[in-house]
Formats: sequence, C-alpha cells, structure tokens
Amino acid sequence: MIPKKFKLGAYEYEVEYPYIFKERNDIAGHHHGGRTKILLTDRTQSGDRYSDIVVFQTFLHEVLHAIDMVFCMEQIGKECSKEDLINGISEGLTQFLLDNGFWRG
Repeated sequence: MIPKKFKLGAYEYEVEYPYIFKERNDIAGHHHGGRTKILLTDRTQSGDRYSDIVVFQTFLHEVLHAIDMVFCMEQIGKECSKEDLINGISEGLTQFLLDNGFWRG
C-alpha cells in the first residue's frame, strides 16, 4: 500500500504514484526533500510493470532518505558514530510507522 501522504516528524510528505519520470528513466523513485515529496514510478525503463513488492521497497528506500534528512542531517560534519546514525534512523522509522498507521502497539 503506497499512501498519498504521510507524516514524518514535523513534516507532511506528498507521494506522487505512479509518476512518469520525464527527466530520467533510469530511476524508480526520488526523494525531493525541498518539496517534501516522494516520486515513484510503476514502470521499468522498457515500460514493463514493477511488481508491488519492488514498488513498496522503492517507497521505503525513499522514506529512508527522508528520515535521513529529517532525523540525521544534524550529524553531517560532526564526529558521528555508526551508533548515532542508526539511532537517528531507528527513531525516524519508528515515528514514521507510528504516525502513519503501519504499526499499532
């Protein structure tokens, strides 16, 4: 299930799916942080349809880019351990799953 919108921290992201990449045809998804938008296609370069699992995996890939931007960017340029980075990613992923109904505790 690919949502039309989702919340991440203080931001509301929009998801354009299916999106036809006119700029490039060699990518399946794109995180556009400046516009809080994720673009996803459902077609390969040759026009074949991606499976639902590939589309969802691509969606999660782009969500991780968003999590990195929202929860981890302050680490750039600082002495940052892998543990600090993983903490930011896990915090962001937990917040994403809770705020958007993917996990109910």
